[in-house]
Amino acid sequence: MTNNRSRIKYLLAQYAEEEASKKEVNELFMWMRKSENEEDLTRFLTNMLESMPPDENYDKAKWEGMIQQIIISSSSNSKLSNYEHNKGTRNNRVKRQKWLRSVAAVFIATSLFISTYWIITNNNTKLSTTDLVDISVRYKNDVSPGTNKAILTLGDSSTILLDDTKEGMLGKQGNVEIIKLANGRISYKSKNQEPAQAMFNTIKTPRGGKYEVILPDGSRVWLNATSSIKFPTSFTGKQREVSLTGEAYFEVAKNPQKPFIVHITFPQSSQRNAATIKVLGTHFNVMAYANEKNIKTTLLEGSVQVANHNGKSVKIIPGEQAQLQPNNKISVIPDDGQATAWKDGLFLFKSADIHTIMRQVSRWYDVDIVYEDQPTTDKFSGTIPRSANLSQLLKILELSEVHFKIEGKTLTVMPSFPQKTNIK
Repeated sequence: MTNNRSRIKYLLAQYAEEEASKKEVNELFMWMRKSENEEDLTRFLTNMLESMPPDENYDKAKWEGMIQQIIISSSSNSKLSNYEHNKGTRNNRVKRQKWLRSVAAVFIATSLFISTYWIITNNNTKLSTTDLVDISVRYKNDVSPGTNKAILTLGDSSTILLDDTKEGMLGKQGNVEIIKLANGRISYKSKNQEPAQAMFNTIKTPRGGKYEVILPDGSRVWLNATSSIKFPTSFTGKQREVSLTGEAYFEVAKNPQKPFIVHITFPQSSQRNAATIKVLGTHFNVMAYANEKNIKTTLLEGSVQVANHNGKSVKIIPGEQAQLQPNNKISVIPDDGQATAWKDGLFLFKSADIHTIMRQVSRWYDVDIVYEDQPTTDKFSGTIPRSANLSQLLKILELSEVHFKIEGKTLTVMPSFPQKTNIK
């Protein structure tokens, strides 16, 4: 891959310490672009780091930050930026994710970035890593990622903060016990006796929250941030019906005699049309935020039918996504893996604009987004763990023509750096 191992090692160290000159940064990126393929690059870097003397002193944290930028930035216009989705198959996504983890594992001592890999795909993007700036002021109010937290509202309108409660029984609703399990999720267990009247519970996640619930029929639901699900404490009728706002991933317990129905609802102020999803037993994701353009239903296993509020419907098969548009039309496109990445603990973007990314950032990090003038029109593709602090995500985005500052719970998106330092 290179005939000058010590030179590459020197350039990497200079970059990690933010002491690289413009010429050295360009030289390093040029070497990365010339990498013949991902496997060769990984092998070379692995061997190089393993050969470092045991007593060699280098700042692992800075190397971690460096890798968030080098691998990603250098892949622009290179074979490494070929992040094409192959017909939406889960196997291909799994293989890709395994490689992503193997690259980052070379550099990162902690588990935080074991799947970090980022690509700036706009071919006209100028690398802004040569504009080294002091970010300590802009990111002094760093924000931690979201956690397991939600509010459970019982049938009598009483509420329970699920992130504060201990394991064990939280309460009873008729013949149903509500139990908080060791892993933080809650479960509903009945005594196989149908109550005279079903009681409805609601679980709602705030910004910066997520939660998992096992419904009375054994179906599992993962709620993303700013989402809610309303369901009966016992499914007594001919159908199992729940209502959803926001986003959730479902693993529905199979029961062909009792179809599972998801009703999509919105606040009246959103002026959005509702939708209905009918399933028998399947794995699927529904994204229905009021501030997103389309309602998206992505199927991984089984079969679902998506209907608009006028009753017009389409059936999708695994590897497909149904999109219900504001004009009430339904289209079907291949699943590209983005829809379910959140459930696996990842941000995954493919040619996403900054507004799309910031909507997800706002929900997961519980921040308000403010735009200062017109932000970049660049498109971004790549993955980064949702366990990363906000500043770590922003540093990667700053490789393009966009910059940020955090002030309390407000994240400002700026078209240029507020200040610059001298470059060697």
